[in-house]
Amino acid sequence: MTDPASLQGLDKEKAWRALASAHLLNPSPNRHRYPSTAPWYFSSARGHWLSTSDGEYLDLHMGRGTSVLGYSAPEVLAAAHAHLKVGFLTSLRHPVEVELSGLICELLPGADKVLFAKNGSDACTLAIRAARAATGRDVVLSSGFHGFGDVFHQGPAKSGFPRDSSKSLITFDPSSPQELAALVDAHAGDLAAVVLDPLVREDVAPATLTLARELTSRHGAVLIFDEVVTGFRVHVGGAQKLLGITPDLTCLGKVMGNGYPLSCLAGDGEVMDALLGTQFSSTYQSESLGCAIALACLWTIVDKQVPDALADAGEEVRSLFDDKASEYGVTARAVGPPSRLELVFGSESPDAVEGFVTGLSATRVVPNLAVFVSAAFGEAELGHTEKAFTHAFEHVAALRDGSQRH
Repeated sequence: MTDPASLQGLDKEKAWRALASAHLLNPSPNRHRYPSTAPWYFSSARGHWLSTSDGEYLDLHMGRGTSVLGYSAPEVLAAAHAHLKVGFLTSLRHPVEVELSGLICELLPGADKVLFAKNGSDACTLAIRAARAATGRDVVLSSGFHGFGDVFHQGPAKSGFPRDSSKSLITFDPSSPQELAALVDAHAGDLAAVVLDPLVREDVAPATLTLARELTSRHGAVLIFDEVVTGFRVHVGGAQKLLGITPDLTCLGKVMGNGYPLSCLAGDGEVMDALLGTQFSSTYQSESLGCAIALACLWTIVDKQVPDALADAGEEVRSLFDDKASEYGVTARAVGPPSRLELVFGSESPDAVEGFVTGLSATRVVPNLAVFVSAAFGEAELGHTEKAFTHAFEHVAALRDGSQRH
């Protein structure tokens, strides 16, 4: 097979795709609704832009929402370069881990102790184990997605999951406080935890959050907030600070390392201590390069009041999307907190999503329906976004009008 490094332009892209398809289980950037014309590979990244074999692309997805300061943020690069000279995984711990844990406990309400991991699924799985160890109970009431582990398997049996994996996990509708109350009442004697994302999903009723805190406290269960997405993004103290509701445990990740893989579980000291009586282990738990990067990232978020800037930029993107949808008569809107938007289309336009992402790709925007603005989002990015949304909705409208004529 031809060495891709010896080729140029789109030929290089095609060669890498062929090689990836032969060896990688999931070779493309997105398995769902990703146009074949959109690039798979980048050669460098800076701010909100990716250099590809087809030119510069605006990225509004920002590595699944991880790069909150923008790609190649100078604060992050400086911290990484400095710590690389120190060494980052030895048989001892590095003080930067202590500094980072102290800052996290200072920023998050109710956080006494921290345990580091590498991705959000790790943190959420650890949270359930801590809750069960602390309470001696099994049942977990869960709303939303909290990772791919067996502990969070919901619904009918699926290939690869134990057939009885969902017996102690019960899902609930976060828009219905009454449903949560009924489930807590039915399982009060064996309820270990209630876990939910407090803000990302638009259907989370404020009354549900208040009730979850009240009922878990009353029945000796653990309230877990999955803030892998919202933590340090919507507020320096997370969604819990914004909402004024303090959970017992908080799962964090995404923006902590500005793209470097790092997550953590933070929370009440007594509940966290329960993990010492059970089993948890990770080779990279004390890897210090990620802690050095995260420390620089979090201080930048605090010092530059990044969540406020994200909220302002996100509202501009929301207005652009909603206005363009209205202008072209397409049922669609941007939902969620401004720093993490979901572009949602009505069911009466089944081809709208495909048409929209194809239109984005044609205007050199990495196609995705989840928008994570970063601190690097400025006038140039806003202008390109407006151009892309205009073209994408024109494409959707053309598809709609063409199908109606036939």
